[in-house]
Amino acid sequence: MRVTPKPFLLLPVAGVLLACTTPGGANPAGTTDGSPEPPIEVRQVTTYGDLSFPLDAYDVSSTENEGVLDEALATAAQRCFERVGAPSVDLSSLLRTGPKRDGLKLDLLTLTDEAAAADRGLHGPAQLTEQAPPELPAEVEFALHGEEFGTVPAPAADWAARVPSYGCYGNALRVLDGDDLLLERVHLGNDLVGQSWQLAREHSEVRSTFDAWAACMQERGYDYQAPDELYADPQFSPRGSGAGVVTAEERAAAVDLVRCGEVTGLVGVLAGAVAAYQEVLLQRHAEELVRFQDDLNELQRRAVSAKILDEVTGRLGRR
Repeated sequence: MRVTPKPFLLLPVAGVLLACTTPGGANPAGTTDGSPEPPIEVRQVTTYGDLSFPLDAYDVSSTENEGVLDEALATAAQRCFERVGAPSVDLSSLLRTGPKRDGLKLDLLTLTDEAAAADRGLHGPAQLTEQAPPELPAEVEFALHGEEFGTVPAPAADWAARVPSYGCYGNALRVLDGDDLLLERVHLGNDLVGQSWQLAREHSEVRSTFDAWAACMQERGYDYQAPDELYADPQFSPRGSGAGVVTAEERAAAVDLVRCGEVTGLVGVLAGAVAAYQEVLLQRHAEELVRFQDDLNELQRRAVSAKILDEVTGRLGRR
């Protein structure tokens, strides 16, 4: 059976972040409260360091905090396995809350690399080495997800009756969240980062840049309004052609994408807009974000001392 944990939050894929919405959308200034759109300082993007943003330190999926949430979930779920007596298994490499934000930055960085485009096409490095999720024994799948979210019947073992109906993964989420909604708090920065990308793509300068990119691509024989349409084209899409399969046509399209990006300054404008909106959001939510590191530490503390929650009250039980 495959591990199919129900994530607390998933991050948007790179193609979505590069999408340019059609004209006439709500609030074209790109702000949630109607305030004027911020000025953009166009970035010169040639290295990963050029893609540092104001909210990186508060994003649970950034380099600074990579693995903290995954480790806490795995630890809490592991404690549940031990307490119910389920088969021993290392969960640290199995439970993931979603793709890392840094992976999205790397995808954006590849839009500046013509050599990489000629080599990998539209496939990111991870997609070329993508492996299927590991198969797990049915009893481990049951212990993870229980009867409520699981896809396998309860095994004929005494410990199965002690597994919460929502499984040890669900128990881990509940233990970490607690009565004070800790998981929601630590995801604030993550939510704001996602919001900054959404706002950035509505900025007037970004929209104009995407229009210029589309015109450049049209001159080269393509009919795409935004890069995400190119990524989603079935003849080029990694999901459509299969991981590791890169055709000559895909390489050519990827190179043209990069060249039109260079001509129009697409990456630098988009990165500048993201940074501008993150600065606005950081100032707006400064009081809430100041406790972020303390909340991360509390997550780890709860994971280590995790118990089984009472299914009726939702509070910690005796086990």
